[in-house]
Amino acid sequence: MTDQINRLDPLTFPLQGQALIEASAGTGKTFTLALLYLRLVIQHGGEQAFTRPLLPPEILVVTFTNAATAELRDRIRARLVEAAQVFEGAESEDALLQALKQQLPPEQHPRAARQLTLAAQWMDESAISTIHAWCYRMLREHAFDSGSAFDPQLETHEQTWQQQAAEDYWRSEYSQLPLDELSRVVSCWASPDALLKKVKPCLDKLVYLPQPGGSALQLIHQYLHQRAQQLADLKARWQREDYIGQLQQLFDQAARQKAFQAKKLNSNHRAGVLNKLSDWLAQVSQEDPGIFSGKSWRVMSSEGVQEIWLEADQAPVDHPACRALAQLQADLAALPDLEPDLLCHAAHWIAARIEKVKLQSNSLSQNDLLLRLDQALASAQGDALARAIRKQFPVALVDEFQDTDPVQYRIFRRIYHQQGDSEAVGFFMIGDPKQAIYAFRGADIYTYLQARRDSEGRHYTLDTNYRSTAALITSVNEVFSLAEQRSRGAFLFKSDQQNPVPFVPVRAGRAELPGLLLNGQAAPALQAWWVEPVDGKLNKGDARARLAQATAARITELLTQGQQGKALLPLGDAGSWRGVQPADCAVLVSNLTEANLIRQSLQQLGVASVYLSDRSSVFQTRVASELLQLLRAVASPLNEKLIRAALASPLLRLDVRLLERLNRDELYWESQSGQFVTYHQLWQRQGILPLIYRLIQDFKLAAGATQRAQGERELTDLLHLGELLHQAADMLDGEQALIRFLEESILEPDEQSEAQQLRLETDDQLVRVVTIHKSKGLEYPLVFLPFIGDSRPATARDTLLITHTSDQQVEVHLRSNAENLAQADDERLAEDLRKLYVGLTRARFVNWIGVAETDGFASSALAYVLNAPAECPVEALQALQTLSRQALPEQLPEPWQPEQTAVQFAVRQAPRLTHEHWWIASYSALKQGRTQVSETAWQETLLDSQESDDLQTAMLPSRDLHGLPKGSHIGTFLHSLLEWAAALSWVDDQGVRQQGFAGVLQPELQDSCREYLLQRCQQHQLEDWFEPLLHWLQQFVQQVWQFPRQLNDDAEPVSLAALSSQQYSVELEFWFASHQLDTLKLDAWVQSRTLGGQARPPLAANRVNGMLKGFIDLVVEHQGRYYVLDWKSNWLGVNDQAYSEDIMRQTLLDKRYDLQYLLYLLALHRQLSVRLPGYDYDQHMGGAAYVFLRGSQSETQGVFFDKPARQVIEGLDKLFAGDVIE
Repeated sequence: MTDQINRLDPLTFPLQGQALIEASAGTGKTFTLALLYLRLVIQHGGEQAFTRPLLPPEILVVTFTNAATAELRDRIRARLVEAAQVFEGAESEDALLQALKQQLPPEQHPRAARQLTLAAQWMDESAISTIHAWCYRMLREHAFDSGSAFDPQLETHEQTWQQQAAEDYWRSEYSQLPLDELSRVVSCWASPDALLKKVKPCLDKLVYLPQPGGSALQLIHQYLHQRAQQLADLKARWQREDYIGQLQQLFDQAARQKAFQAKKLNSNHRAGVLNKLSDWLAQVSQEDPGIFSGKSWRVMSSEGVQEIWLEADQAPVDHPACRALAQLQADLAALPDLEPDLLCHAAHWIAARIEKVKLQSNSLSQNDLLLRLDQALASAQGDALARAIRKQFPVALVDEFQDTDPVQYRIFRRIYHQQGDSEAVGFFMIGDPKQAIYAFRGADIYTYLQARRDSEGRHYTLDTNYRSTAALITSVNEVFSLAEQRSRGAFLFKSDQQNPVPFVPVRAGRAELPGLLLNGQAAPALQAWWVEPVDGKLNKGDARARLAQATAARITELLTQGQQGKALLPLGDAGSWRGVQPADCAVLVSNLTEANLIRQSLQQLGVASVYLSDRSSVFQTRVASELLQLLRAVASPLNEKLIRAALASPLLRLDVRLLERLNRDELYWESQSGQFVTYHQLWQRQGILPLIYRLIQDFKLAAGATQRAQGERELTDLLHLGELLHQAADMLDGEQALIRFLEESILEPDEQSEAQQLRLETDDQLVRVVTIHKSKGLEYPLVFLPFIGDSRPATARDTLLITHTSDQQVEVHLRSNAENLAQADDERLAEDLRKLYVGLTRARFVNWIGVAETDGFASSALAYVLNAPAECPVEALQALQTLSRQALPEQLPEPWQPEQTAVQFAVRQAPRLTHEHWWIASYSALKQGRTQVSETAWQETLLDSQESDDLQTAMLPSRDLHGLPKGSHIGTFLHSLLEWAAALSWVDDQGVRQQGFAGVLQPELQDSCREYLLQRCQQHQLEDWFEPLLHWLQQFVQQVWQFPRQLNDDAEPVSLAALSSQQYSVELEFWFASHQLDTLKLDAWVQSRTLGGQARPPLAANRVNGMLKGFIDLVVEHQGRYYVLDWKSNWLGVNDQAYSEDIMRQTLLDKRYDLQYLLYLLALHRQLSVRLPGYDYDQHMGGAAYVFLRGSQSETQGVFFDKPARQVIEGLDKLFAGDVIE
């Protein structure tokens, strides 16, 4: 049975706990998700609401592509803005927003409007991202809990690593093999490239593959021994049972009795089989008896003996010798195979080598992001990490959940499914199992089913389709309702007990929406072409060609009728109509071969098209091969053969007349070949992309692109290839290396790489030829599925067969047998059924399908849903009440003639533009007169450290901080240690989690602190400083400071270790506006009113108009006062005497740190003025403490303190505001 599924009401849906939302195609999934997001922001729902209102950074929304992320963020932002306007009193036709407003008391409307407006403004900071981007963020932000390295390098693909590892494996394991053993390896794969092609599909399935021990040589010897032993056992059984003698006696006696047809098996035939079997037994090492190429052995075996026996029921089918002969071929095929073990050995070795390279380079691939976070959550620190992530994102919504893989779900399950009862969280999975079609990317519908079981009783559905017409929805409901009546249901998951993936008919949300009008009549919503056999035969190629022509002809007729006003589509909801246009038509295909067939047919009829796929790499195009040929010629500009081949390539488009001239006109040949010398020099001096632009210009490729078929497509691919080669050239050395890169990319394109996916060549009106995978989530007015009745069953040639057990556990098979092959094909059919559902639900108005009675139809998804019998499948098609059968065109229509519209361009007067110099400044930029600003606190610290010390890094003899090497990297190192110490957390004796500098003193953290510090010292070649630095750090955080000593002698002292995490903020970033600030006036104001007017270097003349940005090392609140602390690593001398008050003051002046702390105090002053009720500068501002870390043991403790007068800070405030001050 099917469990109870609740119909989802977006206004009453509970926003706590875990729930699964199943959203069928076209039911407004994104619309619903945006409304749930809105409710979380305003805490709507009473008892069903979340425990508090949330802001965008607290609501995690995960989807699976960057494009979907951007679209989702924009849709939610627009929804927030619209809702805010409704709560402010604006009118809206959205019934749900109006209902939402009515459910809140009027006095809460202003608050809701403010919350929604604020959330819309915060959408740039929202936690909407792909799963990989989110995992990367979590590993970086929770590096301590996850055990991850800091700032790992993210690589988008692993192809280079894989290639290098495969070559290393080949050298390590195969290069020294004896010749006989090597020949067996080469029989499996002849090169490292061939090996890698086999290994690649295994790399993400290693957990399911055995890991053979020993070397490749040992595996080969083991294989030879086992194979020889099993062969010997097989022959021994044949000799022991005397099967050859039994066969001879059986058939000699039957021949005398004339029991079988002697013409089909005469004595010579029998003797040939039996003699070859005898020779096979006599030769110990011979494996193939040499009988299977003929027919005689078959009719002597149980498999075919009935075919020759005169009385079939008397045939010796069950005779032991006949059965043994029938089984012999299978027995020989079952002998041990070397390739599976070698493949597992290579896959594990290569994977380990790749991991080693990643570790050495601190690099991660996209898949590693998931694995590392999964491992971190399963570790000893996993509970703490999960708790931290739940605190950061109390609510998570995972879109397209049917495309989740086991690792992704395990991550979310550990975070949100195992929380304590007191924690308020929400975890909502939104998807549609009927659209789970991305198994080739690792998505696993069985993971969805596990999540479905985990959320049993909390299932919701969206059951109203707002995309399509009522007629089209009825036709899709009929097709899949028919399939749902079968014993295994519409999607092969139905059993006697349950159906976790049922087909539930959806309702039409826009019953009034009209469909396609043809000559004033409503066109049927489901139409089909049927290609019938001729004389009982139908070739698959011929059937495809006829269906492609039928599709192209129908599209051409619709476009022509659209121009004539006879083929019309509704225009919005206004009740008006428009003619059918090319962009209204989408042809859905499975692969590039089908797409090319359709596009060629459309091209013959003058209809332009564009191909869209998320599995087609630009390196798979013809242009890539022709560019390779051209670059070979450019790289060898004196090679006449290569140059002639390049000039004759279709890419350069030289006509036959010019090619002939190359052969008879010597001067013309010299001019053309001489150009390649120029191209070579251009490539060497400027790079590959300028070369490609030059070729486009010289051969007029862009000018003629619109004049030839596929010209724009070719130009787009050429420029795309140029960009990819330009990027690769940064990592490669020389032209030949780049040519090799292009060769390898053509041989092994990365179909999963977004960078390599084919780009749309034009925004013009074109027919879309789209893969079914690419079409998911999209909609088109008119959809054609000409090849949907075809199939590709699983075969024994597939490298990996992936199946699932009865309890839905993954199994990977390197060798096929009848059982696992049948299971794999069953799962293939299940996914094809889901692809059929996706294909039929893309249309708004009409679907056209193609059916051909070929060998592939019987195993197709369409045949299953129709329950079409093999002997007469057309009857099942005609039984559909909503289907209209269309005749195949007897002749093609006239080519389509697009309307040529003359466009008149009017030249407008260009406005006079004025430029206002606006920029982002910082303390470092002001001091040095730069116009660039540091993007991060780390960059600002690095600049500051570079100014504070020279680049000397020699070791000094002392082992206290006076002897620590100098240089900017030491300054950033010390800053990072203090930042790390501030983030340490532990659980105190009362079981309460604490955080702060005191963590470096906690006994339970000593091992991890020592390990971290040692690792950081090793990274900076400071291993000898590990113990001194640890000792200094522990003393430093306990050091007692008196702030401010000269202002308030009765103030209690403070130390870093005594501060709670609520009393400080690390690396506080600030921004404030600056309006036409003259730096010379600023400098004069500062110099005359601070530090007794002592002399200091002047600032460079500049004007600051824009924003001022900075990072404060530490802001501390102590006894109601707020202090700015800044760490300085400056080396002032060899002992503590160098850190006297006077020397520190002079250093402050020389380095213009006075300006720095004034800016920091001004930023803090502005912040407190806004955020602290009753703020008073004299009462609440403590001052600035500049801590020279190397002098922490001196009499002054290395601390220089100052609190400028109120008038100084208020004057600075006015200066930055653009006011005139005296």
